[in-house]
Amino acid sequence: MVRSRRTPEEMIAEAKAKIERLEAKRVMDEAESHPDLAYALECLNEITKNMVDSNKGLGTGPQSFETRIKSHSLWIDEIEAAQEVAQIQVEDGKVIAQAIRSVIGEFATKIANGQSVTKEEVQQATDAAWNDNTSDEYSIAQVAFADRQRARMEFNDSKRMPKSKEATA
Repeated sequence: MVRSRRTPEEMIAEAKAKIERLEAKRVMDEAESHPDLAYALECLNEITKNMVDSNKGLGTGPQSFETRIKSHSLWIDEIEAAQEVAQIQVEDGKVIAQAIRSVIGEFATKIANGQSVTKEEVQQATDAAWNDNTSDEYSIAQVAFADRQRARMEFNDSKRMPKSKEATA
């Protein structure tokens, strides 16, 4: 890399700018100790603090507004998928419960009529009633829920990943 030399005018301009900054700092240091300016200085500090806090939200870090919105959106997607699973579970549950009641009635009648019934027969008939009446939509909804849950967790994990590891991941 070739370094270009500064002209005397550039060096003078830089020195003047530095002197102006130092003079402004000296004036502010004196002003900070003056009691009549205390209120204005408090207000300046307050607005500066507010601007720093606001810039955190406007950035790209894990607590930025954009990141928080995406995180909450993924959370809502997961909740909606869980709601879908629950609704299907209730609908299927009504059908399955009726089918199991029928199994119980069938075997209760056999027992009342003196026929022998084994535990294995009851279990097999109950499992069949359960499995035969579980809708395909339930399995699909469970997979969708798991996918949305995984997406949210992966996003949350990526927020915690250091920037250096993000590039290699």
